[in-house]
Amino acid sequence: MEDKSRRNIQNYRAIKIFIVVIVMTGLLSSCSTNDDNANEDVTFQFPYRSLTEYGLCHIENNIARFTDFETGNDVALCSKPNCQHIRTYYGAKSTCDGYLGINPEFLFMAGDSIYWMASPEEAEDSLSTLFDRILYRADKNGKNRKKIYEFSNVQNVFNAAYCGDYFAFGYVVSMSNQKEDGINLDELPKRKAGVYMVNIKTSEAILVDEFEEYGILCRNVFFNSGKLYYFISYTTEDLINPYGNVTNEEYNRKHDAIAKHMIFEYDLLSGEKKIVWDGTKDFLITAGRESFLVDEGTRVILVNKGEKKVELHADDLTDHNSEYVSKYIYENDIYMADGKQVWYRDSKTGELKKVANGKLDGKGIESIIGIEGNIIYYTCKQGTEHCYYMIEKDAFLSGDIENAKIIMEAK
Repeated sequence: MEDKSRRNIQNYRAIKIFIVVIVMTGLLSSCSTNDDNANEDVTFQFPYRSLTEYGLCHIENNIARFTDFETGNDVALCSKPNCQHIRTYYGAKSTCDGYLGINPEFLFMAGDSIYWMASPEEAEDSLSTLFDRILYRADKNGKNRKKIYEFSNVQNVFNAAYCGDYFAFGYVVSMSNQKEDGINLDELPKRKAGVYMVNIKTSEAILVDEFEEYGILCRNVFFNSGKLYYFISYTTEDLINPYGNVTNEEYNRKHDAIAKHMIFEYDLLSGEKKIVWDGTKDFLITAGRESFLVDEGTRVILVNKGEKKVELHADDLTDHNSEYVSKYIYENDIYMADGKQVWYRDSKTGELKKVANGKLDGKGIESIIGIEGNIIYYTCKQGTEHCYYMIEKDAFLSGDIENAKIIMEAK
């Protein structure tokens, strides 16, 4: 089991680099839009990739690309013939239509458009705009791009969610007494965290919530059953310096005594906010269309429309702690994998069982990343090969994955 102190110490940096699993999908009726084509489900497993019904949007060298699941083609989202689709550095702007700018992330498709966040162009030369972010929109071929909204001083954007007309993200800002050219000179122990939500049709943005606490993180943002949820962690007082002369036991004991972990619910229609989870034990979240999972490591709780419905314990799932197990929810069925075993909980029977009576165990399946209709998408590692796969759901559940199709290499 990973040492808890290491998780806490590295949390601030690691969550920016690798977002464990953030599935932000919504009921089509609850996240309404005037454009029916804009209701595609989106999955941000990483800040640089998003899964749609038809393929995978991803960013490579600051260029927008799309992998078509049906044909297997991977193309740059650019309309220029003979374009080399390359980025340039330090003042020389790329001429590729698919170039997304500086520090691009959270690329997704909605209807006939693509959307993404990036730093202002001037951030390459001026630190004063380094912590700003812009939400952009363009045609799928990269043409006709425009700014949807510009956010000032959001510094670290950890996660984002899209549903229908709405895009939301969480951020954290270090606070200071003094500033010079955007650099914090005298950083305070408290940080500011918040959640923004933008209507991508009207370009209207609202600050849903903002907090000022010690060591605060906005760790998850997702849409679920017509509501926006966000997961906030902080400590009630200044924590011992983890890089000082402190033992693991002292750090863990101090952190557990002052830690707070909360999930807030924001109603898109009424604007009402409320706390739906308030605890001192750390956890991870996996969200589906109607439900989400709260994973505390030793137990996993399914929450449906704000109510706790199911509780699974680590002993029921695998031989080791459940935080090492990837999880995916589809119509309240819970699918789980850890690279060695694959199993699921059937929402109709409540039965927890191995997929195909264990036929998929040892096949290297690491995670189920999406289910669309009768197709399951998953990642698998065999030897040095680590790829995305797709296969019919019935074949997967029967354990017959010999004819699974490789979508792309999982980089």
